[in-house]
Amino acid sequence: MKNTIHVGLFVTCLVDLFRPSVGFASIKLLEDAGCHVHVPISQTCCGLMAWNGDDKPDAQEMALEVVKNFESFDYIIAPSEPCAKMLKDNYPKLFEKDPTWKEQVQGFSSKVYELTAFLSEVLKIDHYTEPLQGTVVGKDLGELLDKASKLKRQGKSIEVRHIAEVMADMTGTPAIGAN
Repeated sequence: MKNTIHVGLFVTCLVDLFRPSVGFASIKLLEDAGCHVHVPISQTCCGLMAWNGDDKPDAQEMALEVVKNFESFDYIIAPSEPCAKMLKDNYPKLFEKDPTWKEQVQGFSSKVYELTAFLSEVLKIDHYTEPLQGTVVGKDLGELLDKASKLKRQGKSIEVRHIAEVMADMTGTPAIGAN
């Protein structure tokens, strides 16, 4: 019997405030992939703005809150590349000279993935085996992940979020940018 993967979904400030449907779509995708998804209610900002503003004390404070809220999960998933990068790449930099937190933060960061990277790289999902309620019948997940990857490289993160919604058939509203 396959073990259930317990993931913590890092919702991100933008998803929480402006596009909650991305959070729901992310949960559906992860659950459809066999994961048990948790969304810690006490999660806070990743600290990217403090990091970008060179405010190391605030960035460290926010990082420690995130680590404490998410360290018990098998993986930490963020439906946003900038936030995933902050958690994965910048948290270890914040604590590289801190003997108290360095190892714990590195362990945490090693479990962080952006949503589409987790689906393709960790779960090895290259196609969706069931039709998505007619929304993208005939399309496979690999094609959508490839499209998302290309859009990310072009800096079009809003469109990537919409792809996540389409993949989970959670598009009760018009496409982003639609007239």
